[in-house]
Order: sequence, then C-alpha cells, then structure tokens
Amino acid sequence: MKVIKDSIEKSFKDLAYLKKPSQVPQAYEQAIAEIVRRRRFRQILNQDIEKLKDFVAAERQKRARFSKDVYMYLPSQFLPALKDDTPVIRVDGPSAELDFPQLDEIVNSAYVADTIV
Repeated sequence: MKVIKDSIEKSFKDLAYLKKPSQVPQAYEQAIAEIVRRRRFRQILNQDIEKLKDFVAAERQKRARFSKDVYMYLPSQFLPALKDDTPVIRVDGPSAELDFPQLDEIVNSAYVADTIV
C-alpha cells in the first residue's frame, strides 16, 4: 500500500506543472536565465578561487622565508604563532553549473541582469 501511495505522490509532483499551464513558458524562460546566471557565478567563483590560491601560495612562501631567515634567531617562546602555516581555503560543493549548456547568447533577460553577482 505504501508503494502505491508513494507512486501516486510522485506522479502528482511530476505533473504539478499541469495545474497552471500558463506558467510553463515563463518557468522555462526563468530556468534558462537561471542556467546562465549559475554558469556566470561559477566562472567568477573559479576565477576568484584561482586568485586566492595564488595569493595564499605567495603568503606561504613569505612565511617560509621568514621562518628560515628570521624566526630561528628569536627565542622559541616569542610569538609561536609566527610559525603557523597559511590558512587552508576550501570550497565545497559540486561544479555542475559548468556542465550546463552555454546559453548566454540567446538570453537577454532582466532576470539575469538583476541576479548576477
């Protein structure tokens, strides 16, 4: 009985768009604009992540140089935090947005313009 109930509920969810068919064209238009917005977001995020990686790598080299050239001449209890490594930056989450189709050329939507980062 539960299987039948679950199947019926799934069917209602899958066919929910039939309740307001007049909304379907607008929903597709907004879905396409959302695809473009998310692709742009991920592209910008990836560019900024690369900049951050470069920034952290440069900082790591500066700290290593300081530890090697200067810190060894200081008393061991003098600000031990000066020996700390750089913070670790991690971005979690899928990058499926980059797999979305490229629709930038066909979308000239106020929705995208208003919601892009």
